Amino acid sequence: MEQKIVNSEREWGFQDYLSLAIRRKWIIFCVFVVVFAPALAYYITRPPVYQASSSFIIEGTESSPLGMSDYFFESDLRPFGFYMILLNSNQYRSRLEEIALSDSVLQSLPEFSEQLGSVLGSIQLAETDYDRLCALNLRANHPVMVYRVAEIAIHEFKRRCQEIELEESHNIVNYVNKQIEQARSSLAQAERELQEFKRETRMTDLEQADGGILARLADIESQLEEVQTKRQLAEANLSSYRARIGEFRASMSLPALNSDGEPLEVKRLRSDVAELEAKREQYENSSSPSRMLLARVEEQIRVKKEALRNAILASTSSLPTEKVLDEEDSKKDVFNEKIVMEELDLYSLKNREEYLQSLIEKYRQDHPNLLEHTIKLAELQRTKQVTESLYSFLVEKEEEAKISAATGTGGIRIVDEPSIPQHPISNNLRRNLAISALLALGLGFGLAFAIDYFDNSIYTTDDLKQLGDLTLLGTIPYMKKREARSVSAHKLHNDGDMNGRNLLSIEDRMNGYKDKVISFIQAKEPVVDAYRHIRTNLQFSSVDTSLKRVLVTSSIPGEGKTLTVANLGISFAELGKRILIVDCDLRRSHQHILFSIRKSPGLSDYLARDISIEKAIYLTNVPNLYVIPSGTTPPNPAEMLASRKMDELTTKLEQNFDFVIYDSPPIIAVTDPVLLSKRIGNVLIVVRFGKTNRHLVGDALKRLNTVNSQLVGLVLNGMQKTKGYGYYKYDYAYYQSAYYGEGDKSKKKLSLVN
Repeated sequence: MEQKIVNSEREWGFQDYLSLAIRRKWIIFCVFVVVFAPALAYYITRPPVYQASSSFIIEGTESSPLGMSDYFFESDLRPFGFYMILLNSNQYRSRLEEIALSDSVLQSLPEFSEQLGSVLGSIQLAETDYDRLCALNLRANHPVMVYRVAEIAIHEFKRRCQEIELEESHNIVNYVNKQIEQARSSLAQAERELQEFKRETRMTDLEQADGGILARLADIESQLEEVQTKRQLAEANLSSYRARIGEFRASMSLPALNSDGEPLEVKRLRSDVAELEAKREQYENSSSPSRMLLARVEEQIRVKKEALRNAILASTSSLPTEKVLDEEDSKKDVFNEKIVMEELDLYSLKNREEYLQSLIEKYRQDHPNLLEHTIKLAELQRTKQVTESLYSFLVEKEEEAKISAATGTGGIRIVDEPSIPQHPISNNLRRNLAISALLALGLGFGLAFAIDYFDNSIYTTDDLKQLGDLTLLGTIPYMKKREARSVSAHKLHNDGDMNGRNLLSIEDRMNGYKDKVISFIQAKEPVVDAYRHIRTNLQFSSVDTSLKRVLVTSSIPGEGKTLTVANLGISFAELGKRILIVDCDLRRSHQHILFSIRKSPGLSDYLARDISIEKAIYLTNVPNLYVIPSGTTPPNPAEMLASRKMDELTTKLEQNFDFVIYDSPPIIAVTDPVLLSKRIGNVLIVVRFGKTNRHLVGDALKRLNTVNSQLVGLVLNGMQKTKGYGYYKYDYAYYQSAYYGEGDKSKKKLSLVN
């Protein structure tokens, strides 16, 4: 017998939560009462609460309190957290309590001293929807008390802020004074260094002149750079023209200017041009150049250059030439003229470049340390200027700090004074009670879930499915046990007949089980139909062969297997078949009590002594139903049940009866049912609703699986419709009785809807 373990997890629906509430209703109710009752009492008996408020605005600028714009200090716009810390400080609370205790208005109020602690503890500082606007709130049970404490609190709060600001202002003044001393010392040092430098360099009266010399030197260097650029361009043009004229077939070379082979007239004109250009440079570099003289020299230079050009061109006519085409001659003349012009310009540029270089060299020789001295002088003057500005700034801010220390507002300005509240604040009774009720129900359901989660008892068919792919043959409703009557004697007379009748009444002999044996119950009762349903399922449990015998057991004692055996036997006997019940529980037998027969001779007597089996078989008061009681309690039940004689007995009983039901002990308690299951084969396990642990049933199945016993199914016994498990949460008895036409007249009749 192999059982496949199935872990069936499903989502809970509304019906599952309703079932949980039904079966754990007392836990939920108790938790609800424990949680909700104190909350209800508190909110109903709580005295009215009054609230007084005052508002203030946080003053300040985004710069430092001295206007230094973060040069020395951070912004004076304090954050909201600063005021929260100040409000909760011990110094502020102690001062506030001291003032409140000495206030005459508060002293006249009843129970003021007892409530002062709670009133001070209710002080809160809250931000509003407006920037920098805050509110100070207090709550108390008396309107005058809360008003007066709020008034004292806001003014003491402002006074405390002023104290802090005054202390900070004094610190700032002290700091600025130290900075002023340092600035004064730095300014004196800068003055001394500047005077010493002027004496050493003798630049006291030449500062502007020195500045002019530097500017002139920079201008000359700029001119030199421009002349060098023009010279390089002229050289490039001259090279291009010489290369172009060399392409002609009858090119002729011109003598370069300033060469040894040039004519005397050319040399003379060239010397005149150089002298005029030198004179022009002299006029330009003078302190007050004359425009008329410069214009005259420029005109003379132009005339001399034109004469020099003509002289050069004239000198080329005396050179030997070849006979070429006219158009080539004209081209050569053009390029010759361009070459002459470029050479003239190049000659002038070289002269000017030499002159500017000599002028720069002269400046540097006359003033070797001019640049270094000028930079040093500018640095000293700048240091003196900065130090003077800082000193003036600090002196000015020192005065401002003193004024701020004398007239400070503490950084806050009160915009709304507190007033006496006319009405208490809303206690939100409905909302608070609703929240308390939801919280109580939530805790109750949470505890119910926890208990239900750790409860491993079997309640529903889903719990059985977690054990494996098992067959549930049926469920038996819960039957209340009537209190047993006291019996003066239980000893049976030995002269009874085969029916097992004795002097005691059947009701006394059954000792309270009368209401559970279906032979004493009306046929229309739900429990009778439940056993009939199990009987039917047993008949159809084997498809190929007819089921002739079954072993009924349970995992632990008290699950109702003995009563199940008796009622199943009665159900099968109703079919007119010969049914036999064998009580194999040789330790704690009950079948003889249920059917009011003798206990001995029984099964143990047959197995231990040499008696016929007919003497151990008793006919009950139920037609066609026979019982073999357990007999005398033996010292070795397991060995007797495992004997060969027991094996032969099972075969013999199967041949003489239509159906045999064996009642065995619990599997977990003893090994008897495991031994019997190996011989009988077909096993039916009874599981008690709400009592049997899933792990115990699983252990029982593993033991049966060890000997390869065939499990025909399980029976769930003691289902209670009031527990909220399974389909028995509906009124099964009502539908049963309604079907027979005897339902409760107070209930609505069932209607069939197609």
